[in-house]
Amino acid sequence: MQLLFAQPVLTTTYAHLISLTCGVAYVGSLYLSQNARLSFVSHPAGTHEGNGENPRQKLKDERWRDDPDVIRARMVAVAFATVACCLGVFCVLWIHVKEEASLLTLLFGQDLTGFQHQDVSHVLKATLFRLGVLPPLFNPQLFSISSYSAHFVTPVLFLGPLFGAFLGGQLPGQRGWRWQTQVVPRIFGIQGIRNYLVVSIFRQI
Repeated sequence: MQLLFAQPVLTTTYAHLISLTCGVAYVGSLYLSQNARLSFVSHPAGTHEGNGENPRQKLKDERWRDDPDVIRARMVAVAFATVACCLGVFCVLWIHVKEEASLLTLLFGQDLTGFQHQDVSHVLKATLFRLGVLPPLFNPQLFSISSYSAHFVTPVLFLGPLFGAFLGGQLPGQRGWRWQTQVVPRIFGIQGIRNYLVVSIFRQI
């Protein structure tokens, strides 16, 4: 069975609606959990708003985006949202492959006599291919340069910070680079895990 279908799986309208739903689910997950929400005190008494050189200190009742508990809550939230969106893509493809199956049959497990392992494996591969997880390199008929273009979005976003680090002499081999100050706190801390691992993977998917 082929991973590409002769007929479009979705109309343009439904494709835009599903894309919008996934985006709303990803962003909305950050606000569903109280632990993932940010909290600020507007113009607290006896303090100033601060500026770039002297930012104001975080107050006791405030929750900022770089707080460890906020980072953990948000990583869990976007993980659940990403898995839910991936399952949604799988369901869309499954319904397309099993045209006779209705949504009620899919949800409540009725009349699943045609539910075969081969069909599940095929739909899973088609889902992974569309999510960019299954490289088209393993299938020469699907391989093209454009198939990998989406994977360069996140690396391109890092060119700006890398250029700034180069100007500051903080890249490996430059005078300002130190393993303990430039790598350990940025990569192996909770903020580094969020910025370079979790966000990169989930945002690409």
